[in-house]
Amino acid sequence: MPSKIYVVPVWPVKHEYLKFVQRAIHRAFGLESVIKNRGIHADEAHDAFRDQYLASSILIKLNSLPPPKDAVKIIGITNADIFEPVFEYLFGEAQLDGLCVIVSAFRLHNRLYGLPEDKDFLFDRLYKEVVHELGHAFSLIHCFAPMCVMNPSTYIEQIDSKSREFCTSCQRELDLALAQYRQS
Repeated sequence: MPSKIYVVPVWPVKHEYLKFVQRAIHRAFGLESVIKNRGIHADEAHDAFRDQYLASSILIKLNSLPPPKDAVKIIGITNADIFEPVFEYLFGEAQLDGLCVIVSAFRLHNRLYGLPEDKDFLFDRLYKEVVHELGHAFSLIHCFAPMCVMNPSTYIEQIDSKSREFCTSCQRELDLALAQYRQS
């Protein structure tokens, strides 16, 4: 039975981000996670005109590889600047109830907003985005409870203003979705 969330580097990415994501997954979802290099590079999704990386192309690549037998979900982590044509940029992308998600740390850095780098802010934002996108993969939709981690984030201030936690309603839905995996 599936029981693990796989953390897949989508190069370029720092190893410390992958290790942090492993801990975040365990804390938020109570599932084991494994870092597994699948040889995915963001360059394969590069858009020369925008000088960014098409998130849906990365998701297609993640989904095209046979998943490990014990995979509940697969999360790609990158430091590439991802986008979709209707958005200037994205922090992450997921399909509702899909197998794979992608999260980028690129726009989570303070330096993009004229502020001094702060690793605590970076990791807090990364945590929230990982939990948010995996929440979608576990069938959670956007929530409009202001502090819920499933509240949508178009701008960095929206990530900073919400909590790392699910609201009561989203947590209840998540617990139902996770019940089958936690029993094993």
